[in-house]
Amino acid sequence: MKMLTGDISPSSGSAFLGGFDLSKYPRQARKLIGYCPQFDALLPLLTVREHLELFAGIKGLSGLGKKMAVKELMERLTLSSFSNKLAGSLSGGNKRKLSVAVAMIGSPRIMFLDEASTGMDVVSKRFMWSVIESMTSGKFNNVKTAVVLTTHSMDECEALCSRIAIMVSGKIQMLGSIQHLKSRFGKGIMIGVKLLIPTRQDALKRMKNRPDLPDTVALDSIGHCATLLGNIKKGEDILNDPTTYIYQQLNQEISMATLVEWWILDEYREQVIFFMKQKFDGPVTVLEQHEAQLTFGISNSKLAQTFEILESSKISLHIQNYSVSQTSLEQIFNSLAKNSNNEI
Repeated sequence: MKMLTGDISPSSGSAFLGGFDLSKYPRQARKLIGYCPQFDALLPLLTVREHLELFAGIKGLSGLGKKMAVKELMERLTLSSFSNKLAGSLSGGNKRKLSVAVAMIGSPRIMFLDEASTGMDVVSKRFMWSVIESMTSGKFNNVKTAVVLTTHSMDECEALCSRIAIMVSGKIQMLGSIQHLKSRFGKGIMIGVKLLIPTRQDALKRMKNRPDLPDTVALDSIGHCATLLGNIKKGEDILNDPTTYIYQQLNQEISMATLVEWWILDEYREQVIFFMKQKFDGPVTVLEQHEAQLTFGISNSKLAQTFEILESSKISLHIQNYSVSQTSLEQIFNSLAKNSNNEI
């Protein structure tokens, strides 16, 4: 963005804004630009009104047109009550609003927003989205503005962007519309499953048939307890993975009932994973697994068939609830970032 706004010279390549080559006609190109940098470039001793009047003058506005533009922007971004407040005394969210207002002054044809909603609460963020949407659609001053937005919020991308580029490690990994990215880089259908959590009563019922089980258990006795519970391999798996929740709990003695509750839940998880891989055609990937929550990626399945399979087996699989959706942009981005980190 610093290159596109003329702050620094590009090391190579070329860029055109509104038909003007930045390297040959930077002044003409800058007249088309509104810019909100990542870090607020505000003057702490100027008020909100003085900021907007200053930049309106820089954009060539004067007289009544200047006053009307400043008033409209303050009203549009709910800054009227802060019009005479110094910029240095504003909250972080209001500073971002003022920075966006400065970028919007003069209805530029092209607007660059670098993390524009950073520091805003949810309500202010949604409001900011509606303001940006009004500029891209031409509802603001009847002038359509091309907005280039950088953000880490995939929700913001889905709400505002008609075309998205995802960058990882400084390189663009994918480019296209939201649906194009989901269709090409997503993992088909996402199924989120929440299992019923076994109760202490379930654990005591299981233990009733095993009177030889000890009252407490720790790491050094997990192998013996796994044998009594009828699954030696599960005991070995626990010992071989120190990152798991149950391994960390077993560093100290815990009650046998607590172990059995986890044991039953793990059986539920294994049952669901086995069921999904058997019932659905094509590869089934376990994307996330945390306690009672599992997320699966399924490449080949129709929605109606997916709901039918899950609904018919919901009770037998101890499923509390489930959801079916497309792969989200957030999951696509996280998958790319994870693969990039693995390569490094």
